[in-house]
Amino acid sequence: MPLVTSSGLAHVRLTVTDIARSKAFYDQVFGWPVAIDASGSVGEPGVKDSPESFYGGCVYQTPQGTLFGLRPVGSTSFDSEHTGLDHISFAVASRDELVSAEAALTGAGDGRAVLVLGFESAHHPVDAQLELALQCARDHGGEAAVAEPAASGGRQAGGGDSVGAWRNAFLQAPYLRDTFVASGVLSETFETAITWDRFAGFHAEVMATARLAAAAASGAPIDGPGVPRVSCRFTHVYPDGPAPYFTILAPARRGDEVQQWAEVKVAVSEALIAAGGTITHHHAVGRDHRPWYDRQRPPAFAEALRAAKRALDPAAVLNPGVLIDP
Repeated sequence: MPLVTSSGLAHVRLTVTDIARSKAFYDQVFGWPVAIDASGSVGEPGVKDSPESFYGGCVYQTPQGTLFGLRPVGSTSFDSEHTGLDHISFAVASRDELVSAEAALTGAGDGRAVLVLGFESAHHPVDAQLELALQCARDHGGEAAVAEPAASGGRQAGGGDSVGAWRNAFLQAPYLRDTFVASGVLSETFETAITWDRFAGFHAEVMATARLAAAAASGAPIDGPGVPRVSCRFTHVYPDGPAPYFTILAPARRGDEVQQWAEVKVAVSEALIAAGGTITHHHAVGRDHRPWYDRQRPPAFAEALRAAKRALDPAAVLNPGVLIDP
């Protein structure tokens, strides 16, 4: 027999680093009524140590009756692999509502593309270059939203602006792949390069192939609700062409995720090569890309690599079989 009969969760409280930024996020996303708000006193002496003052945080009333609180005493970023909280999942009315909210938060919900511009230098100011790039964007119909200047150490001041949020999400994305798979979502990204004159046809071919391959590998429909998500973005652009990133999200098959990944990997990689793209742009080659790299690498370059390998690593200790056979 259980020691306590519970009807569910009474309240949940998260530790956050910035109460103003956290409140703004949850107000925008959910708009829940605030049951208690002590955030106005967060800077007063002793408040962050006072349960009676709710630590200078706030408490929301959710539609189910559960209280959801924010406690602004954190000093580090969240890590789901530390002992304690793994994650919290919020129920929403539909997937479409979730997608719409994501688009609104990223600023990409009105059909326009988002371009993040950044210039860095440890030796001289970059204001002139940034202003020139912004004016170029304005000349072509863009609307510039300038972020706050970077703080010492190269990070955005406070990390609360849209560029800082995008940067943090971008850097964390590779580490989320395993989390996605554990949650039943197959996630994979393919990066390539193509010339501008061939990009339109290349983009259409790869997008279609990726969607069909992901649907076939996951048993998902190829159209309508539940169709795999395929997106494309540029990470680098040059006078002669872009470096497109294609990202796939599809339902994972429990116990068969590696085989499912391999099916999608082969199909999309073949499409990249057939449509005239490269098997990689800057993420190097590695064993996963070796079959397609061999088809794109000139024979003379392979011989030069083998000669260098024989001279510098005759025992084939360093990454044997990655670029050339040992």
